[in-house]
Amino acid sequence: MIAVLLSLAQVVASFAVEAEGPVRFGIPVDVRVLERGLRLDAGRAAQLQWSPLATEAPAIGEHVWIELVVSGLSGRARVLLGGAPPSAPAGGPVCRIVTEQQRETAAELRRTTWSYADGSVDTRERRVLLEADDGAGERRLAGEAIRRESEALAERRLRVRFEASFWRERGVLPRADGSGRELREALREAVPRLPRAPGARGRGDYLRGPQGETVTNQEFDTTLAFARLALADDDPALLARARECAWHLVDVDLDRRSGLPHRHGAEHREAAPELGHVWTSGALLVAMLCADRELLDELLGVVRALAARVRAREPRRGPADRLRDEAWPLFELESSLRLVDSAPVRAACDGLVASIVARYDPVLRSFRYGEGETRGGELVRDRIWVTAGILLPALRLHAARRPSRELEAILDEVGRAVLETQLDGRSGIALQVMRSARGPFDAVRVDGAAEAVLLLDGLEPRDRGRVLARTGLRRALDGVLSLEHDDLATRFSIVGRCEWVMR
Repeated sequence: MIAVLLSLAQVVASFAVEAEGPVRFGIPVDVRVLERGLRLDAGRAAQLQWSPLATEAPAIGEHVWIELVVSGLSGRARVLLGGAPPSAPAGGPVCRIVTEQQRETAAELRRTTWSYADGSVDTRERRVLLEADDGAGERRLAGEAIRRESEALAERRLRVRFEASFWRERGVLPRADGSGRELREALREAVPRLPRAPGARGRGDYLRGPQGETVTNQEFDTTLAFARLALADDDPALLARARECAWHLVDVDLDRRSGLPHRHGAEHREAAPELGHVWTSGALLVAMLCADRELLDELLGVVRALAARVRAREPRRGPADRLRDEAWPLFELESSLRLVDSAPVRAACDGLVASIVARYDPVLRSFRYGEGETRGGELVRDRIWVTAGILLPALRLHAARRPSRELEAILDEVGRAVLETQLDGRSGIALQVMRSARGPFDAVRVDGAAEAVLLLDGLEPRDRGRVLARTGLRRALDGVLSLEHDDLATRFSIVGRCEWVMR
């Protein structure tokens, strides 16, 4: 009995491999692995090679993401604590990695080759277009990338299967309580109806509008929605879609002048980047799951650019002063710190929180931004779905990293104000309310809005349970993912990114 318990304590991960051939994948593990090493509990022919995905600055916390390469295995296996030390990022006994870079006339070429001990070879070739620099006369990275890779490269990850409980135990998915089961089923039904953008250029993006005239450019993080649903269902087809979305972000949507992706619009690269329209969480998760260092490097570049833009931003007034332009960057930057540490990113987050806290009005129990103020500031329009659905989760991420009694008190007061508005006895989820010194009034209540699902994501589990226990409020979520809606793609992204839906 003691031997069995000791064995279970040493288990780092249990998984299965479908079909034969080497596989490559990423998982979060206890930081002790870095010192004690790993070994594979499988057949004699099976081999293991592993290394940290973020070699210079691992994540803040108790888990670190690693890449595993396994060969000679088909079926179930376990990775155990204690064994071989990590290999160099360039490879080890199971797989060697060679990367070449060169400049061409109109592009920069990056070619990567993965050579496995059994003779298998994967390749990726990526050309990023160049443009002339007006000042120095040199050419610099400009825009879209053309990427070609062997089909087996993605299959190496898609053939690896994990139980959802593995991801829940490590915080990648939330603990299950059944509250989001109906919406998860609606997400699954919506997937075949999502309108894909056409052609090779559109691969990994989706359309919205009556005639499908607008590309979403991953608005609200389509990648994250696919990735979370894929892990909850152990569905490789959904993970393949998430991977397409992640690569589309850096191949097509990324504006290399600013380092940020273009907003949604009629074309992938038409609308200028904005602070409140940058999503990296889903793509970073995909990079880790697929142990894709090139994708990870590209995305960390976006994170650094976002942090730099945040630090350099100038104060805005009136309608241009928007909560989402501070809330979304804070969420994305704090989320990235859970995967890879960065001093500039931490500094950007600290600055954002200081700015947000300075805007808190204890009388209104909300935050003052120019977009919502009327009558000289006597009235403030509180878009509750943004305050609760975006800002509160972002502030909680920050509070977990940098505990603060002041911030915790603000979170409690704002959460209580949101809950009181929802539980005032009226039907429909309140997405917006006017606030004054005399109290809230004129709430805008809706049924069938995806923003309502996002709003509930910002409530504490107990408070969300109180809302969902009210029949009139629970019914307000009916039809959120109507298959006939002309913006099904955005609704899918909003609902699928919510943690509580994955419970």
